[in-house]
Amino acid sequence: MVKSRSPVPGLQSVLIFVFTPFVIALWAWQAKRAGSLDRHQDVDRLLRRDARQLIMVAAAWQAAGDEASWLWLLGYFVVITIGELYLSPIGLSLVSRSHRRAWSRC
Repeated sequence: MVKSRSPVPGLQSVLIFVFTPFVIALWAWQAKRAGSLDRHQDVDRLLRRDARQLIMVAAAWQAAGDEASWLWLLGYFVVITIGELYLSPIGLSLVSRSHRRAWSRC
């Protein structure tokens, strides 16, 4: 078995546990303001875009001849994980509702 020296493998699992309480608190705050599914999708899209831009900056940094740090990858995983946590439960709920409707027609 090959052991990785990078701290990145398995990082997203840890980030999910770290950021879930904050995302739940954010949802509770937004529920008071009547947030919609469209807003959740928009936030997810913006965070995913920002994560891609962050990794592009890191690639440009390394292409310029500087050494890219693993912290760029950490930043990418932080942003993408928050985006996934923000939308995933809503997407799963939407799919499960539509799946139940489809099965009820059979």
